[in-house]
Amino acid sequence: GVDRPMFFSDVRTRRAIAMCMDRQAVVDTVMFGQSVVLDTYVPPQHPLFNPDVVHYDYDPEASMALLEEVGWTDTDGDGIREGYGIDGVPEGTPLEFGYWTTNATQRQQATQILAENLAECGVMVNLEYWTSGFFDDGPTGPLFGRLFDMGQFAWLSGVEPPCLYFLSEQLPSPE
Repeated sequence: GVDRPMFFSDVRTRRAIAMCMDRQAVVDTVMFGQSVVLDTYVPPQHPLFNPDVVHYDYDPEASMALLEEVGWTDTDGDGIREGYGIDGVPEGTPLEFGYWTTNATQRQQATQILAENLAECGVMVNLEYWTSGFFDDGPTGPLFGRLFDMGQFAWLSGVEPPCLYFLSEQLPSPE
């Protein structure tokens, strides 16, 4: 695996990150309102959509409260939270990580909006735009080798959703 802090090992951190991203603003501005905010990889009109799936509204205040609860606090006043008492995160590690996607214009626009949202919650993301190689096979490819901290990409799905890509057996290994 990659030697890096385990930023997302606590589900509350993942939830807080989701609540700090104004995905509706991305739909409204980048997609010109021609999409919906998805809560899972199948859209609401899909026959296998689960209407009980959790939806995370854009709520920066709740996000910041949850980050505090986990142990992410801005102790030095620089606007970026540091972790204290979080398993897998060395004491004082800034909540700063890579956010990777392709160099497509829409991806860049979306990530810039979301990076600004996250900064308001004390989360620093380093945007990186891949011109090639992003979708290379694992274990060495950035996306399918799961070498990213946070990644964004478009994925077209047919009637049968690509569930197999989300199974534990799909985790890359040296073999």
